[in-house]
Amino acid sequence: MDKLDVVIVGGGITGASIARDCALRGLKNILLLEQRQIGQATTSVSTGLANRGLRYIDYDLELTKISAQEVSILQSIAPHLLESRKFLIPFFRDSKFNIELFESVLKAYEAIIGQYGAPKHERLGKEQTLIEEPLLAPDVRGSLRIEELLLRDSELARQSAEQACRLGAGLGIGWKVNGVERKNNRLVVRVGRLFHPSDWFEVETQILCNATGPWAEQFAGQLGCSVKLRPTKGVHIMVDKVGLSHGLILDAPDHRYPLTAIRKGSEGWVYVGPTDEDFPETEFDPATLMSSEKQQQATAEERQYLLTAIQRVIPGIAPDQVRGFTIGVRPTLFQKGVKPERLSRNFQIFDHQEDGLPGFISVAGGKLTIARLMAEKATDLICKKLNHSAECVTAVTPINATASAVRLPKMQYQNNSAFSSSKPPLASLFKRAYASGRIGWYFVKHIFQNPRSVLSFFH
Repeated sequence: MDKLDVVIVGGGITGASIARDCALRGLKNILLLEQRQIGQATTSVSTGLANRGLRYIDYDLELTKISAQEVSILQSIAPHLLESRKFLIPFFRDSKFNIELFESVLKAYEAIIGQYGAPKHERLGKEQTLIEEPLLAPDVRGSLRIEELLLRDSELARQSAEQACRLGAGLGIGWKVNGVERKNNRLVVRVGRLFHPSDWFEVETQILCNATGPWAEQFAGQLGCSVKLRPTKGVHIMVDKVGLSHGLILDAPDHRYPLTAIRKGSEGWVYVGPTDEDFPETEFDPATLMSSEKQQQATAEERQYLLTAIQRVIPGIAPDQVRGFTIGVRPTLFQKGVKPERLSRNFQIFDHQEDGLPGFISVAGGKLTIARLMAEKATDLICKKLNHSAECVTAVTPINATASAVRLPKMQYQNNSAFSSSKPPLASLFKRAYASGRIGWYFVKHIFQNPRSVLSFFH
């Protein structure tokens, strides 16, 4: 049976960032498993903002500082994945805050994060606001203009994973963990093909890292370990034929939390959202959340809630301009007695040694823009358990700008009875990669002609 040092489960931004950190610290025999595509589940349905933390300033000042610092690092290591965008915050008679009060908060925010190079805001009167954004409702009283950064979220995950693989890590796409057993001081991980559970192999690993996002509680529970989440639902609607020149930050209809309206994508649709609500227990099903057989749905009330918000600001938008919606799940940590929009977006590293599995850790909570920091803390623990001494360098190591040219293989299937109980020689392929001196990465693939050709190099 092949022996690895680290197996990371989950190929979203968190898992990809952990794989990158482990590889940059010189750890060998790393395997990143993703049952679908890198960065194509929770990561891909974020708002796509590199949020510096303005939203959290009134209830989590520490997270605001962390967010600003991490965005500054992203600007340094991945500028090709960021796009500067001007945003207007318009104010009306029925706005939650008046412009003077909000500007005072904005000035305090800028003073706090100023060391990270965030640009200053501008205040625009009614006339100038309508010149800059003529589609706004004519009763607008003025606006504040700020600069935010759009982040290519899925591409950040893909390029992080590719950098890890170029440093020798392994990547298994289309495979999921079907079981884990303890063997002495190591864990035996049984890995099977998605939708083809009879096709499987086993590896031994010293560390198993649960980076499955909203699935973290379910995955840990399958191993008899405890991770408590309170997942929240984030819905966006996609509105066509809106010629916005700015992004917008606007009130929700009930003033509970801010929403954004951002034009993005090749179609130029405006994404309005996200909502911030608890997932009803009857609705949230981690096993089918991203399944093509049972897609989660945005309710009519959720879609109308967002349409009402954007129509208050841009009254010319008609219901038939709404072309669709997206649904994301925030893997927020459990807190009792807190409104969903006030839940902490910070993170926690769970060491399951207390649950009797010393080689098993979980990374839970957090958000897209602090994924690098989450990975740093998780890798610190991994290195400690492996007695491996190496400093984190992810904050000063650029992410490869050419990674977007690399096409990750799509899932494909082929019936072949020879797959049953196949056990591919993982370790031998690791040795080939290192011995040849090539920057290689291999894929656990879906179409094989014989059970011994499970892995191949990607050039």
